Amino acid sequence: MPRLSDTMTEGVLSRWIKNEGDQVREGDVIAEIDTDKATMDLEAFDEGILEKHLVPEGTTVPIGEPLALTGTATATSKPISSPSCRC
Repeated sequence: MPRLSDTMTEGVLSRWIKNEGDQVREGDVIAEIDTDKATMDLEAFDEGILEKHLVPEGTTVPIGEPLALTGTATATSKPISSPSCRC
């Protein structure tokens, strides 16, 4: 879960926009996140295939927790959480 506001400590993954198996490019909106102030778009940080949703819709997730796995046919999967925290 990326930090989408200065006061945010957690967010609710309200809706997945992209499905497992979808091709994504950097900047594509992949999900909607409810923060303490607003609903924000979560954008893909890398290009690849959205391999797996790690968090179901409606789940409250702390900052830094991975939300999904992306990968390519030739690379290993990596989690989507935030650009500064690739945990």
